[in-house]
Amino acid sequence: MENKELWIVYEYELGFIGVYEDEDEASLVYEQTKDNLNEDFQINGSIIHGDERVILAKVKKDYHSFDTKEFGLKENDNGIEEKTDTELCCFKEDTYK
Repeated sequence: MENKELWIVYEYELGFIGVYEDEDEASLVYEQTKDNLNEDFQINGSIIHGDERVILAKVKKDYHSFDTKEFGLKENDNGIEEKTDTELCCFKEDTYK
């Protein structure tokens, strides 16, 4: 599977907003977040400190966990290994254009 694009939206106070595979969706969230920020300052009269920002960024690399679809093993009281209900996970890195 080819990795196409990945986008993130970040807001200075809320922090990480989300990860998006669709640029249009990410742009929409970015614009909504900007609007919310503007409304907060216009309606609530909040003081601007100079570090307020909303970021839409294209991701180059993403190192993340994923489920392996395998289940862990655990010894029961009799010393016999049994499958657990917990899926094992691993890490991988995706690179985007």
